[in-house]
Amino acid sequence: MALGMNLSVKKKKDVREDQLLKAESEKTDFKEKAIDTDRADGEDDNIINKYCVFKAGSEEYAIPVNIIREVVKYSEPASIPQMPDYILGMANIRGNIYGLMDLACFFKGVVTNTERNYLLVLDHDEFKMAISVEEVPNLLMVSDNEVEELSVSSLKSAAGQKFIQGIIKLEKRMIMLLNVPDMISNQEFTGLKSWN
Repeated sequence: MALGMNLSVKKKKDVREDQLLKAESEKTDFKEKAIDTDRADGEDDNIINKYCVFKAGSEEYAIPVNIIREVVKYSEPASIPQMPDYILGMANIRGNIYGLMDLACFFKGVVTNTERNYLLVLDHDEFKMAISVEEVPNLLMVSDNEVEELSVSSLKSAAGQKFIQGIIKLEKRMIMLLNVPDMISNQEFTGLKSWN
């Protein structure tokens, strides 16, 4: 009886090992297929980038994933005297002091009544800044050919548009790709350096 049980345990173990090996080979095949499909169109130079997409007011914006440290629940900021309306104040996030920014107000110049539920904490060497957003942002993978860079003759010359790196075109959507380093290096943010 014990011998029969040992054989069935061994068979189950062999089956599990076979399943694991098959799963590993399928993963490898999937990775190879993913690489092949990226290059199947003959677009060897076309790079896929990851962006964090969120709404601020009625507009959609995108930020490269690599400059976002984390997304946290919104915490009420302490106000800072003599700062522009789009600087909501400062907040303590995991023991670090961050400036909080209302992006819709930054671009439109008017204080918005939108709900602020989350903060996108930015990863920057000089500035500790977070952007208030209504919803948890989405992850979007976009190829270079889906991003239209703004030329000098287009909107880039307009006030505030220098902070837009390009436009992501997806079907009927137009998502503004932010130039975050330029945005947070703006003169209004220079006073925030002292918090670090």
